[in-house]
Amino acid sequence: MKRVMSAAALLLLMAAAARLTARQPEPPGAVLVATGKVLRVDDKTLSVQPRKDGKFGEAVTLQLTDTSRVTRIRLTPAKSTDPKAERYVVAQLNASPKDLEKDQLVGVVYANAGTEGGKPVYVLLSAVIQPAREK
Repeated sequence: MKRVMSAAALLLLMAAAARLTARQPEPPGAVLVATGKVLRVDDKTLSVQPRKDGKFGEAVTLQLTDTSRVTRIRLTPAKSTDPKAERYVVAQLNASPKDLEKDQLVGVVYANAGTEGGKPVYVLLSAVIQPAREK
């Protein structure tokens, strides 16, 4: 009898641990950040596939609003007396969602705006278009 109760207690404990480790939804107003690639962009939404631990994760769709800000990074080689130094001056330039392209790398700051139909609604606060990597 003790073995059955111990096994049942162990299963209950494992189920509780699984629920705790499952991703909990963020409360409305929570600010989140991600870096990834642009999957799709239109007038109202931006879909980004975040990259975490070297792997691409599940796509996140962000609502674009009038206050969503998009910028682009410009790198200019910095002058240096050391010929081996590789330094850059980093400038942030204003851009628009129309400047976003598929498969472009982007960093985003977004907020949870609640739920709709049981799914979370995220609003883009700011996006920074990363410079294209040299091949």
